Amino acid sequence: MHKNLNETNIKKIEELMEIASNSLQDIEDILEENWCQYETNINIKFPRRFIRTCSSFREKYENLGKRQHLKNISYSLQLTDIFHYLLNRFDLDYSVKWMIIKNWLLIIWWILEISCRTLLRLYWDPKQQIPKKFSHVLKRLKEFWIDRELCKHINEIRELRNNTHIQLIRWNDYDHYDLEDYNLWIILINEINKLIEEATSKIND
Repeated sequence: MHKNLNETNIKKIEELMEIASNSLQDIEDILEENWCQYETNINIKFPRRFIRTCSSFREKYENLGKRQHLKNISYSLQLTDIFHYLLNRFDLDYSVKWMIIKNWLLIIWWILEISCRTLLRLYWDPKQQIPKKFSHVLKRLKEFWIDRELCKHINEIRELRNNTHIQLIRWNDYDHYDLEDYNLWIILINEINKLIEEATSKIND
């Protein structure tokens, strides 16, 4: 439980957790007994105000592309909010948990790569083509605009993503990654986005 919660709130949450867990299981038991567990649409209301709005993401990352591109980024980040909820509210089987983390990572990496390419494009000679290999993109950024520590963290995620993509990573390797890692990945995107905003501001001046 979070340190900001007092004992009264913790007790109340624990009571509600038991009610919610039992209620969800009772629903599934009834459906299973009637042979319609996978065919029935129940529509349990997902908690409101947990998934952030598309407009908030579009506003935050407005420099990463045109409207349709920003929509795709926003929808993907909404999906990571659902991943976040599932990982922090449910007792999941390891294989399911790892698959959520894997797809979470791939979404974050996709946005991080877009951010880095967007930053480089602001400084790049428009007559020349942006490097296709991300390692070359990062090398260029490292030479001029990104500090070594930031590059180091980006490279760590890149290696993890590459190993995930070609299935070199073991299932239990994902168990090392949690909410703190997700927060770090988001911080990296925000750091790059800040650099993009600064560069855009200079160009527009």
